Amino acid sequence: MIPENFTAMVDDFIATLRTFASGDYLRDEDREFWDQPYNPDVLNELDEIFRNYLSEVPTIASSLNTDEAGAQTVLTSIRELYHRISAFNATHAYAVIEPEEDAEINDILRCIWRHYGVIPAMLESIPHLFDDDNDPVNIL
Repeated sequence: MIPENFTAMVDDFIATLRTFASGDYLRDEDREFWDQPYNPDVLNELDEIFRNYLSEVPTIASSLNTDEAGAQTVLTSIRELYHRISAFNATHAYAVIEPEEDAEINDILRCIWRHYGVIPAMLESIPHLFDDDNDPVNIL
């Protein structure tokens, strides 16, 4: 079972995206010229992507050793997650996940896998969804 604090991290991440998409953070007078970046309902799909990944983590971790082969298993699982997130984001005109969110996802993944004892140097090689020019990258 995945530790509850990781589920809470994903909950917070999705909640922040929902607040951004709904404009709940804006004052009424600021809404006049505001355009909704995406429908907050699409976040249900992203939440499901994360929940599915979190449900896989304990299985991956139980067969994990902390050597290079174990690190590669983790990286493969992360690439598969990022592939699903990238496909989701492309479906929504890359409006949901931007470089700032990519960094947050990366931080969540580092926390999760650090908890399971993955080699610290490997955690630095977790891929990103965007390149240095903030363009989406092909994960697989």
